[in-house]
Amino acid sequence: MTSAGASCTTRSPGNVRVSAPNADSASPARSETARMKRRTFLGALGASLAGCAAPAVIASPTPMQTSTSAPTPAPTATAVATQRAPDWTALRAALRGTLRTSSDAGYDDARVLYNTRFDTIRPVAVAGCIDERDVQACVRFARDSGVPLRVRSGGHSYAGWSTGTGLVVDLRAMSNVTTAAGKAIVGAGAQLIDVYDQLATQGRGIGAGSCPTVGVSGLTLGGGLGVLTRAWGLTCDQLTAARVVLADGTVVTCDANNEADLFWALRGGGGSFGAVTSLTFDTHPASDLALAFLIWPWADASAAVAGWQSWMRDAPDALWSTLHLEGGEGEKGVTTHAVYPARAADIASEIDRLVRLVGRPPSYRESGARAYRDVMLLEGGCLNRPVSACHLKGTTADGVLERETYAASSIVARDALSNGAIDALVAGIEHATSGGASVLFDSLGGAAARVAPDATAFPHRGARTVLQLIASWRAGASGDASLRWLADTTGIARKNIGTDAYANYVEPDLTNWAAAYYGANYPRLQRVKRRYDPDRLFDFPQAVVPA
Repeated sequence: MTSAGASCTTRSPGNVRVSAPNADSASPARSETARMKRRTFLGALGASLAGCAAPAVIASPTPMQTSTSAPTPAPTATAVATQRAPDWTALRAALRGTLRTSSDAGYDDARVLYNTRFDTIRPVAVAGCIDERDVQACVRFARDSGVPLRVRSGGHSYAGWSTGTGLVVDLRAMSNVTTAAGKAIVGAGAQLIDVYDQLATQGRGIGAGSCPTVGVSGLTLGGGLGVLTRAWGLTCDQLTAARVVLADGTVVTCDANNEADLFWALRGGGGSFGAVTSLTFDTHPASDLALAFLIWPWADASAAVAGWQSWMRDAPDALWSTLHLEGGEGEKGVTTHAVYPARAADIASEIDRLVRLVGRPPSYRESGARAYRDVMLLEGGCLNRPVSACHLKGTTADGVLERETYAASSIVARDALSNGAIDALVAGIEHATSGGASVLFDSLGGAAARVAPDATAFPHRGARTVLQLIASWRAGASGDASLRWLADTTGIARKNIGTDAYANYVEPDLTNWAAAYYGANYPRLQRVKRRYDPDRLFDFPQAVVPA
């Protein structure tokens, strides 16, 4: 089970990158304001785009030697009756996959995450697991030796908690995707671009995020937002079963009828309960999707946000949209993107209604329809590009995507934002002068709201919007000014909006994280933790604490 969620960014004109809509559902299509004006949104879009987590000024294709991040807090050592000195040679012999230590070739490539901020963290070893037995061997090794354990699916944790100073269990090779009878069985290390591509060839799809290299496991365990959230629900709502290696090294299959409390916790409760090795999802027929893109002048930013949230209040359940405010060193921009499982004419009509509510004409507007697979590839910046190329450099033979440098915060808004709250966020972007600065508004509601707040561990069912604030800077440079902007702007926004937050946009400095991420569901999560991992083998700074 991964310890944190997923993340993604996109490029804007010039040298500064601006964010995609959110860590789960980032989309290069959403931030390419100037490029949109120069080419057809529904045609060639995506061919030259890339990126995936939060906005970054300059990507870093190789491990950095320095980092602007604070050290990762030391995890709690696992308490067991007896522990013996770690025998790394025995672990290496027990694995069918690889075990890399600092003296092994490929160690640096194996240890780094998507975010370059955490490049100075050096695990004792990284286990490249290729099957469930490898994961069991690693869990038993950590339990018996007391070596701190971290589990990594895609490596997009905002706080760097899919790595650590002990043993990292890397699931990326466990990436098979199979379909049968409307179900998809997906390896925990599968990346979203490959899941979408393989399901689409079978005429099926799931609702998940848009960042191509995000791991499906971390995304699902934290909830899973995306462009089809309002139509098909959160990614965790589509989960029907999971295989999990528990803290004692045994394996269970959990679903609604077996290990039901564990199954409940896996759907939005984060990565505190075991190492998930595979996930089974309900799939949906992959029909065409309508989509639209609009740009407003920066002078109309407050009006655009106010009109957008009024529009989404009365939107059809299946219509999803995001709005971005973007600034920093680059040109300030206001963009809106929408996806709707309907006809092109239907989304055009809805966009007419949006423009009326904003009360100001957009400077750019386009809408149309594409096949499901095309839309998912476009959302990840991969349309007109081989799927194999839509991976990080060095992870596939032709991978072209770069890593990013960023930090982020989130606010889950239960109600519509006041005019004062909107104006404060716009002012925040205007005051940003370093790196990239973004405020993203992603719509909730629809199918996600038709699930009771306690039916899964994800509690924010009645919320209207998930906001994400993102600061980015050049890899290897000081991010102090960007981090100050993020802290100040987030602090003001929380006073105006509220303190609920989204677990997949993990914030290491968030003091009320248990209430912010999980609300009234946290006590039940603590009871599940006590049953399945009382000694906190699967631990990190914001892991659920046993009751």
